[in-house]
Amino acid sequence: MIAYNGKIWFVNSNPFQDFNAADIYTFNPDTGETRYERGLFSQDTGRPAVYRGALYWPFEDPRSNMALGEYAVTDGENWQLNVFTTGISLHVHAMENCKALLVAGIGGWVGALQMSPNGRDNWREVYQFQSSEENISRITDIRAVGERCFMAVTSWNEPGPKLVEWRYNEALAIADWPDGDRIVSPVALGSNLFAINQKGSATEIWRYDGETSTRMAAPADEPLRALASNGTSLFLLTGTLSGGTLWQSDNGERWQRLQTFENERPISVYAIGNDIYVGTYASNGQGSLWGPQIPELGSPGPAAETLEPKAIIDLSVETMLASAGALYAATTPSQNYQAFLHEMMSVMLPIALGGNPLYGDYLSDFMHDDFSEENLPLFTDQEYSHRQVVQWLSLNMIALIGHGRVPSEWISREWPGITERNEKYFYPQLAAIRAVAWIKQNDRNTVAELLFRLAREDVPLWVKADVIASLTAVTGEHFGYDVEQWFDWWSKTGSTELTATE
Repeated sequence: MIAYNGKIWFVNSNPFQDFNAADIYTFNPDTGETRYERGLFSQDTGRPAVYRGALYWPFEDPRSNMALGEYAVTDGENWQLNVFTTGISLHVHAMENCKALLVAGIGGWVGALQMSPNGRDNWREVYQFQSSEENISRITDIRAVGERCFMAVTSWNEPGPKLVEWRYNEALAIADWPDGDRIVSPVALGSNLFAINQKGSATEIWRYDGETSTRMAAPADEPLRALASNGTSLFLLTGTLSGGTLWQSDNGERWQRLQTFENERPISVYAIGNDIYVGTYASNGQGSLWGPQIPELGSPGPAAETLEPKAIIDLSVETMLASAGALYAATTPSQNYQAFLHEMMSVMLPIALGGNPLYGDYLSDFMHDDFSEENLPLFTDQEYSHRQVVQWLSLNMIALIGHGRVPSEWISREWPGITERNEKYFYPQLAAIRAVAWIKQNDRNTVAELLFRLAREDVPLWVKADVIASLTAVTGEHFGYDVEQWFDWWSKTGSTELTATE
């Protein structure tokens, strides 16, 4: 959760599943309205950040690729898709404004910190948390405390403290922070940093005052779930799978019980002013947002600044011709998928980041060429032909450029529809649904195909989530999962011409 432009923004998702969609909602304290805003092509989101008047949403585990971290940027109305261009970014867990720089916590084989001076490009990796060959590491949260910037590291079975301070020219582990596997919910209260330290199943609250680490009292024997701070108080969630409790403390030593949640699993807490919001897994299997009956802050969070369009880099005819030759070479079937992916990305990504519509048009034609039906060996149990993989990657580059053309009939193509918990899927149909959102392809045929896919009873819920995300992006309507309302709207507008895609 995060306050921005007069609303509380929050995410509802089903984490820890490779097939999934993360849905972004807003709650408006002035009107009491909750609205579906956008869906991300990611299994979950990391912790968002406000930077230079824009709201940044990190993709905790993007479903479009296996090597490039992604994030979305919005001013509340306009949206842009971006990627990290250095390092291996399997996960983007958190973003934070640290000393006027936007920093991001990355999870891959090695946890890393990325930094950008403007939040859009010029990303560079400034730190890695090294772990043994048997373990992987991730930087799962970042917190600014005044002018200081701290990283919360997750690395199971790796000895040593997991709280690290980044000092802009070096990173130092906090030596007297206790040994642990991960740190949860680092928050600032004055000049102090508080966080939950986890070792195995044991959780404790610790404070770092800039020089010394101190263990704090816990209010109950229940597992500690999450911390928040409004600048003057701490708020703590404790609980089990079947219920939990919200606590408040002025100093982390004495706690007062505020509320008990029955048959609700507390997940996250957010505090701004005297308004407290709690997110839970509800007993009905859905997510629930709890908040004050009468919010004191009618319009919380910093105001939005209009999102500037991406800069467009000119492409010469010579560059386009060279790109064509390189793409054909790079998409020759390979027995090593990682090498194949690297070649594709090394050729396509630098040009795609230029945002030139000419390249989007070129890829729209390129993906129709006569590619092999030979299967490529992937790390997944699913089999994909060379043609499917090329189309998948081309569609994702089109989404990144923000321009191109997707055949609307691809949206409703048949596919096996298998949904295993720990599996990623690379069918072009799924990439086509995603791409039309980012290029705002809103012709009548595209909208009709999206609605057809939404109406199918055999379509998994997570695919319908992608369809709803794209319908929202291309129509500007915010009906969310109210399928009946989508079709009622279409019955009134479907016979008229929609605004043509530029």
